[in-house]
Amino acid sequence: MALLSATALWPAGAALAQPPVSTPGNPPASSPEDPAVLAAARDDTDRMTVPVMVNGQGPFAFIVDTASDRTTVSQTLAATLSLPSVGTLNVNSATGLNVVPGVRIDRLRVGPREIRRIDAPVFLEKDIGAAGLLGIDALSDQNIVIDFRSKQMTIEHSSDRDEPGDIVVKGRSLYGQLVLVDASVAGRDLFVVIDTGGQSSIGNSTLQKLVHGQGPPGSGADEVSVISVSGDTAKAQMDVLARVRLGGVLISNLPIAWADMHTFDLLDLHDRPAMLLGMDVLRKFDRVSVDFKARRVRFLLPKDRLNRIPD
Repeated sequence: MALLSATALWPAGAALAQPPVSTPGNPPASSPEDPAVLAAARDDTDRMTVPVMVNGQGPFAFIVDTASDRTTVSQTLAATLSLPSVGTLNVNSATGLNVVPGVRIDRLRVGPREIRRIDAPVFLEKDIGAAGLLGIDALSDQNIVIDFRSKQMTIEHSSDRDEPGDIVVKGRSLYGQLVLVDASVAGRDLFVVIDTGGQSSIGNSTLQKLVHGQGPPGSGADEVSVISVSGDTAKAQMDVLARVRLGGVLISNLPIAWADMHTFDLLDLHDRPAMLLGMDVLRKFDRVSVDFKARRVRFLLPKDRLNRIPD
């Protein structure tokens, strides 16, 4: 069994400084007043894709990846649009440091929002799973609302306003990435990254030891391969977390793959219990919004699946 993980495309050295919204010296992304409401679809691995215009052409299906620093394009799309080369780029994927071809995108449009002059890493479409990945460089300072019921994604200005029924979980910025800190397992603090680009949830060995001690996750645990956008793989073992708290939400029997991904090292979370919360769990909610500027994630619970902690 293979699990796709598009997570954590970071420029080399990103663990030393927060990455820019766009290429240094370039104009910032436009900020239209009206929110962009986009029809969303599922890819073959249950991840969310939205229509994106590249240099005035398209739309092309891009996977929305809230855990990836950089917008990325497939080799097929780069060739189809004859995107000019910018040489090679050093980027960190979920499995390690990669030196990959880079291309220049003059204009990338998501609804009314346009981002200018992006230097994008190029990977094979079979490894990305789509024409491209829409990363934080295209989504920063925005509130990304993914409505699984209506199959829509809305990109709007950051706001402190919560919708009725929302459960708000606070986060903090780690090297430009939004990490939830109001979470726990077995009474211990847990660091959680919302990973809409990941097919499944992944936990590090520190969390595994917290849950199981020094022993294995259990007899008969299935071994899987986690595939990054670079095509590299990492071995992992599937398991189930009996109970996880995210703010005021309790999630029972959460499926998780144990693997010390390079992502945890980049965020300096290797020695702290941490997990990437993938689409397998996020789709259990009716709506999830990731507000990068306000550093909060809002969850809308379905009435019949998850539990809310009593006030």
